[in-house]
Amino acid sequence: MLSQSAVPRANHTIRILPPSASSAYAAKHDAAIWETFCKVTGAAGLSEDALAKQVATLPGRLGGLGLRSAERSAPAAYWASWVDALSVIQTKAPDVAATVLHDLESSAGTAPCLQEANAGLELLRSQGAADLPTWAEASQGVRPPQPDEGIDAADLDRGWQCHACSTLEHFFLEQVVLPSSSSARRSLLLSQSGGPASAWLRAIPSEPAFTLSPLRLQVALRRRLRWPLPLSGGRCCRGCNKTLDLLGDRAAACPLAGRLKLRSRPLERTWARVLREAGGRVRENLWLRDAGLPGIDPGDGRRIEVVATGLPVARGMKHPRKFKKTFKSLQTFKSFFKLSWESLKVFLNLAKV
Repeated sequence: MLSQSAVPRANHTIRILPPSASSAYAAKHDAAIWETFCKVTGAAGLSEDALAKQVATLPGRLGGLGLRSAERSAPAAYWASWVDALSVIQTKAPDVAATVLHDLESSAGTAPCLQEANAGLELLRSQGAADLPTWAEASQGVRPPQPDEGIDAADLDRGWQCHACSTLEHFFLEQVVLPSSSSARRSLLLSQSGGPASAWLRAIPSEPAFTLSPLRLQVALRRRLRWPLPLSGGRCCRGCNKTLDLLGDRAAACPLAGRLKLRSRPLERTWARVLREAGGRVRENLWLRDAGLPGIDPGDGRRIEVVATGLPVARGMKHPRKFKKTFKSLQTFKSFFKLSWESLKVFLNLAKV
């Protein structure tokens, strides 16, 4: 609710008002979002953790929680509003557009609001923004380059604000957050980055598969911010007999406790459901020795998590070479059958009927 409803409420204000006029509101808005988040997660005592707050304001694809900072986004949002509006003004009132365009392109004599639009442009350039349009190009309705897959809402046609704010967020991550982070936090940020890795933050709990229990949600949010987790403590498992740390590092990484296997189950269930809906006959947790593959020892203890047969691939015509390239050989996996996001996209393209 915070990231999808409360955070976007500031967008209208930071687009229509120059940053000098919206900064006070934006700062209060950001503070209220953070305070509310700490209260609803029972972490009021951790609200002074400045680094966690900075991570939380990053978009999910950069390892944050998507509680975007209105104050940081304001210059880019205001610049983008002028870029998006110029083509409309050009269509409705060409004379006014010509005057505005002249003032934007001149170095002196511009109105304060246009000066701040130019200041936003210079800020973006100073932080490494590329492919920014000139004001003349903006008046002709030039569209922004569309982001690569992995953006927080890739199904929407994004405007210039998304492109500009992405520059600010990357700069903030690289120049502010990462230099202040420990090696463990930097590794965690890298691990939890990417659009698919943050999809659960945007999932609408419309069915059990998209729903997290309160405890799981608490653990997931706190783990992302590297806060102490509500774990029971004690020893990890009989295999390693090491103490569980409050940050969850041991619990997340121990290869002997069986938790890595548990973490794979949601992905396995997702694949099983996709393959069933594609018309396949699906078997789960099939012993490799029972898969009918040659040369497998009868005592082999490996399993294949998801096996699908009878799929109507590409209008009934099979492409064994592409299919094998996508899924690779079952015997190359030491423990369990993993499928990547890229494999899913390729498979869905093949399975169209």
